[in-house]
Amino acid sequence: MMKITLTILLLVLYSSCATHKPQVFKTEKTEEPAQQISGLSYLIDEIDLAIQRNRFDRAAEIAQRGLRITPDNAVLWQRLALVELKLGNYAQAEQNALRSIRFSSENRELIGINNHLIAEARALSD
Repeated sequence: MMKITLTILLLVLYSSCATHKPQVFKTEKTEEPAQQISGLSYLIDEIDLAIQRNRFDRAAEIAQRGLRITPDNAVLWQRLALVELKLGNYAQAEQNALRSIRFSSENRELIGINNHLIAEARALSD
């Protein structure tokens, strides 16, 4: 069920981007894990692109959509923390970075990035 929901999310996200041509994704229940990872990579790429274009509201929207499907995804929480920091929502940035750490499965690199975001959010909120 989650695989189908992720596929539908990707179709909606992809079709809403004016700069890309629509693409058809598999909707079968037998998707391979690599395809799920590919879908998640696509979401993260879209978030990163929106951040590069200073479209922080769009980046937050994409991250939030992804989190509705995979609420325990540490990378999506980290990207949302970064977006909230860019938007000046420092308390929310810190909370999202802490959530990312909680779901990071001891990923030292991601934990380090989140700790940096937390420190920056705290410094900017003073």
